[in-house]
Amino acid sequence: MRKSKSHITLPSDAVKYGRVSSKEQEKEGFSIPAQFKLLDQYAQTQGLKIVREFVDAETAKRPGRTGFEEMIKFLKRSSVRVLLVEKTDRLYRNLKDYVTIDELNLENTFRQREHHSFA
Repeated sequence: MRKSKSHITLPSDAVKYGRVSSKEQEKEGFSIPAQFKLLDQYAQTQGLKIVREFVDAETAKRPGRTGFEEMIKFLKRSSVRVLLVEKTDRLYRNLKDYVTIDELNLENTFRQREHHSFA
């Protein structure tokens, strides 16, 4: 959250990114809707306003994913500095994408699912 000149707390803008690399991931509960539900809940508890979402359904081992590239272009031309993603391997698995994200000086927020054990 950030404070305006009148000291009223305003939500910070954020983008969210989801990715699956296979149909198996969809079946195992790592679907885009499952990732976005987790990120939406996190954003709400943190007072973040999600202004855009980006999605890919391909591997992150190689650079050049469509949704990732669209997100980078958006972040470069906007004032949004918060990126929400479930975990690092959803965002990048290659050095080029890591460096690209790092150079944007974003506040990356990785929000993994909590695993509960019920006894």
